[in-house]
Amino acid sequence: MKLEKCYDKIGANYKDLVTRLGSEDFANLFAKKFLTDDSFANLKTGLAEQDAETAFRAA
Repeated sequence: MKLEKCYDKIGANYKDLVTRLGSEDFANLFAKKFLTDDSFANLKTGLAEQDAETAFRAA
């Protein structure tokens, strides 16, 4: 699935993303890095365990 279609499915603004990041290539690169980054998992864990420090660092 293309990134723009994914953003449309979740109701997000793809054009705004591209504007903020500067290019579609950088938006795609950022999305791919997100898949291998453990920040989101750490954020979920921190929130579930009510560990504010872990959640804050992950965010």
